[in-house]
Amino acid sequence: MILSNFEQHAQRFNESRHNRLKLVTQLRESIEIVHTLEYENFLKHLYPAFQRALWDGAPQFEDGDDHRIRNILLEILNRLPNNDMLRPYVSDLCALVMHILKTDNEENAII
Repeated sequence: MILSNFEQHAQRFNESRHNRLKLVTQLRESIEIVHTLEYENFLKHLYPAFQRALWDGAPQFEDGDDHRIRNILLEILNRLPNNDMLRPYVSDLCALVMHILKTDNEENAII
């Protein structure tokens, strides 16, 4: 379970495509962390990695690891609480969502 050291997890996410699916799956299963005091650190370290992966990554139109990673990342972002800690990320998040709506497959766009 991922409960801390978000900087290390973000670094692993950025460095290794091999472990991305496992890491994002663990994050989705540990999503309750966003309802704790660690939410700010979660956003600080992992949101930029997720944003980069979704913005720079090519939309996937066939089921595979890359498609599942994109889908799970969108699920995680969709489950983030809307509170003051999210406020600094809102404009970037809105731009990212609009980009995904325009370019991504239908399954990911409706999340």
